[in-house]
Amino acid sequence: MNEILNKLGLSGVCETFEREKITPDIVSKLSAHEMEMLGISNRTDIMRLRIESNKHGCFKPSKDASLGGAPQFNIPKTVLENLVENGFKIIDIARLLAVSERTVYRRMMRYGLSKQSFPTLTDDNLDEHVTEVIKEFPFCGDNMIMQLLRQKGINIQRYRLRESIHILNPTGISERKRGRLHRRVHLHVNTQ
Repeated sequence: MNEILNKLGLSGVCETFEREKITPDIVSKLSAHEMEMLGISNRTDIMRLRIESNKHGCFKPSKDASLGGAPQFNIPKTVLENLVENGFKIIDIARLLAVSERTVYRRMMRYGLSKQSFPTLTDDNLDEHVTEVIKEFPFCGDNMIMQLLRQKGINIQRYRLRESIHILNPTGISERKRGRLHRRVHLHVNTQ
């Protein structure tokens, strides 16, 4: 474990990890709060440590055989919540936890977690935010506006954003359409 911590520049917490007997297999199961208690509060460092530990770990999550049927992997809700909140893709979460993507989806359904959580933003509030962005960046398309809103912590469905843009900035849409490059037509001259 010390090798991994030193490699990531986290040598200051080596003693704590050694005292608590933290192994690479345990790291992916620790919540953000538990990581803070061990001395790592930066989320980037936590994710880098989890990814690096996954390369050196050798055990899959423990299986819970108390239920009927095949044993199930025991994946704590807090671990899954942290990974989803930090924007990890499902395939990356599956690799980190050494389980299949399907297992990750099933646990997310069981815990009521969703990769796409959209806030209950009213149309008026959405229009206000979109208006601010359009004033600052008048020639942006819907993809760019969506990214700018995400930077502000607003994650909305594409269809709602497009409706709002069509209402608030119809001239901008026509301007962007006019500025598109049109496909060239190449003529073939027969040389025979």
